[in-house]
Amino acid sequence: IYIHTYIYTQIHTHIYIYMCIYLYVCISICVYIYMCVYLYVCISICVYIYMCVYLYVYIYMCIYLYVSI
Repeated sequence: IYIHTYIYTQIHTHIYIYMCIYLYVCISICVYIYMCVYLYVCISICVYIYMCVYLYVYIYMCIYLYVSI
C-alpha cells in the first residue's frame, strides 16, 4: 500500500511538473507570437514613416528642381 501510494505520488508530481512545463511552453509561444505581431506592427509603422519621409524628400527634390529650372 505504501509503495503504491509512493508511486501514485511520484506519478502525480511528474504530471504536475509536466503540466507546469507545458503551460510555460504554451505561455512562451503565446508571448513569442505576441512579440512577433508587435514587431510586425512596429516594422510596418517604421516602413510607413520611412515612406512618408521618402515622399517628402521626393516632393522637396521636385520643388528644388522646379525652382532651379
